[in-house]
Amino acid sequence: MELNLSQSKSDFRSEILSRISGLSRQQKQTYSESIQQNLKMLLASKNNLWTGFKALRDEPQINWLEVSPDISWCFPRVEANELKFAQAARQWTPSSLGVLEPQDGVDVRLSVIEGFIIPGVAFSRRGVRLGRGKGFYDRTLFGSKALKVGVCFEVSFCENLPHEEHDVCCDVIVTEKQVYKVVSSKGEIKWS
Repeated sequence: MELNLSQSKSDFRSEILSRISGLSRQQKQTYSESIQQNLKMLLASKNNLWTGFKALRDEPQINWLEVSPDISWCFPRVEANELKFAQAARQWTPSSLGVLEPQDGVDVRLSVIEGFIIPGVAFSRRGVRLGRGKGFYDRTLFGSKALKVGVCFEVSFCENLPHEEHDVCCDVIVTEKQVYKVVSSKGEIKWS
């Protein structure tokens, strides 16, 4: 999808969310199943600790145990304007954005997480992520060397997106159609 780069992030976000809302419930379910299958293939050789996410209505719905039973999954919650992660949560409460967040479980240090599966309103071919505008993932993951996998519907995948220096970029983008390996500005593939 090609958008006008002179638009603000807010305008991009509105336009892409409008495109997502044009998808039927059945399309979102079918696409989510394909995204889950693509994640399963991508992460087949991975284990250790990874983050998942509890999806909003307009995000891919993923069953994390079906993606990989070998990965230990943890999930984010907002604390003091950053994301903190918990594993083995049993109690979930909706945040102010409507995202289910763990209220219990074992707290996980950022440094022990091998990879992050990150939802986004949109992603670009260079791995740039357009989120909801609150900057939680950007602040939390800035400088992190862990693997980052962006997840979105194909209708949200763009050639280019406006971005700022502090925006976190992903190593791979997964949609229902394919897995896009991100090529850095230096021509390097980030995911091996």
